[in-house]
Amino acid sequence: MAIAPLHALEAKGLIGNADLALFKARSIGHGQSFFFATALRNEAVARRLYNIEMHRAVSDGEFVLFYQRRFA
Repeated sequence: MAIAPLHALEAKGLIGNADLALFKARSIGHGQSFFFATALRNEAVARRLYNIEMHRAVSDGEFVLFYQRRFA
């Protein structure tokens, strides 16, 4: 749930914030509800930046694979 004007002034921002709260509620469990908190936006931004950085690292060949054989 997101409430105007507390969580956003424009419809687009309010819907985005409500969507983040919905995502959090679904991760908690079936039939749950959750109010938007600024921390949800911060977590979403951090996840997006991490995802962008991972894709950049893969495309730039910054990963090295080391294989260690396991004996059963």
